[in-house]
Amino acid sequence: TMCGLRSRENERLAGITFKDCAAFLPATWFNTNPVHCLRSKYVYDHNPPCDFYRCGKEILMRENHRIGCFLSHDKTTLDTCRSACNGSARDKA
Repeated sequence: TMCGLRSRENERLAGITFKDCAAFLPATWFNTNPVHCLRSKYVYDHNPPCDFYRCGKEILMRENHRIGCFLSHDKTTLDTCRSACNGSARDKA
């Protein structure tokens, strides 16, 4: 049943934290929100600040664990980012 599937999926995802997801997925609520990124740089003076996410420019994003920027720059993560960007570009065409 539908409820059974949801319960199994919830159990599987129960231990995953924001940090786990943000280390692997480049786009988060924080780095896709331009106001948050500007505030990080000009109001809170984070060093480095929260970089604004642009598809295909993940290599430019800097880690800052204190403010929740966890994206890892290992090859697997960047390859996954490129695949996701290429897929979304094809979907729009």
